[in-house]
Amino acid sequence: MRIAPDSPPNCAPDSFGHSGIAPDSFGPIPLGLGAAADLFCAARAAEGASPRTVEWYRMITVRCVRQFGEKRPVDALSAAELRAWLLELRATLSPESIAGYVRGLKAFGNWCAAEEIARATGFRGLRRPKVPRRLIRSVQRSRAPESPRPRR
Repeated sequence: MRIAPDSPPNCAPDSFGHSGIAPDSFGPIPLGLGAAADLFCAARAAEGASPRTVEWYRMITVRCVRQFGEKRPVDALSAAELRAWLLELRATLSPESIAGYVRGLKAFGNWCAAEEIARATGFRGLRRPKVPRRLIRSVQRSRAPESPRPRR
């Protein structure tokens, strides 16, 4: 087993190859967006989230992975880049859906940071957009209105 003379003490020795230092000795290999998204959805399922919630997270993260690439490191995405993508989505999605995407992306970023997978500052730096308040029409009864009661 050899150790390179100029390697810091936290480097793992390597008995193969020419360099004498294991490839992972230079710090953690950045995890790709696709692998991190899969781990995130699996963790949510293992924590007992409902299947529909897990599917919702998967839909958002898969769309993000398709946009930015499976191999792209999580820390390589900036908040400005994510916001530009969300602006593109506004052409086809409602403001409520965009707000849901932001909630899902922030949850993903917070999970990455908590699990020490990545700092995910781009995801964690997103702010929820304002959503217009919409008045929901009440459901009307199908039968005829009742006659007023006589006063006593």
